[in-house]
Amino acid sequence: MVMTAADIIEYNLGLAAAERELAEALVELFASTLPTAEAKVWHGHPVWFVDGNPVCGYSLKKAGIEVLFWSGQSFKLEGL
Repeated sequence: MVMTAADIIEYNLGLAAAERELAEALVELFASTLPTAEAKVWHGHPVWFVDGNPVCGYSLKKAGIEVLFWSGQSFKLEGL
């Protein structure tokens, strides 16, 4: 279990069970992949920041949970 910001926990508690399960899995994935990132609800959605820049997050949409990515051009992985 990773430490999660209180506002992200509150966001996830407002989700239906199926969406909450996916959101909690995303929290675990993002937190373990970006252990030094700051995580908070930003513009109404959980977002992880590296050096003050948004990197990833998620948002509830009509169709389900949408995974969000920013700064794609700065990724050093081939194919992104």
